[in-house]
Amino acid sequence: MRIDSDPACTPTAQDLLAAAQRDHEEAERAAQSTVEKCIAAGKNLSAAKKLIPHGFFEEHVAANCRFTMGTAQKYMRLARREAVFLQLIEQKRSVGLHLTMREALKLLNKLSPEAKAIKRKPKAEGLVS
Repeated sequence: MRIDSDPACTPTAQDLLAAAQRDHEEAERAAQSTVEKCIAAGKNLSAAKKLIPHGFFEEHVAANCRFTMGTAQKYMRLARREAVFLQLIEQKRSVGLHLTMREALKLLNKLSPEAKAIKRKPKAEGLVS
């Protein structure tokens, strides 16, 4: 929050502390809603993908969004697991915590069949002469 620098309106310590508290509360609200907003973005991306001809989705994301295709894919993966994440968000809120994007993506990688398939992919064996 901006406090005017007009000397006639010099803020008191109490004013500054109140402003700091309001800023803190705003930051907490933003942090709490981050994963939910990413899920909403993923749902919109998934819906848009169904409307775009096959093979052109990446091109449309690049032309219309200011984030990468990798980010779009993460958001859509979060949206596919929406119920799991909303339950976890509520569990964390009930004890005064919030789910960070880092935690959500880490969990997503554990839950994701795509990630498991990549990890299970056999390594290429060297040729023996």
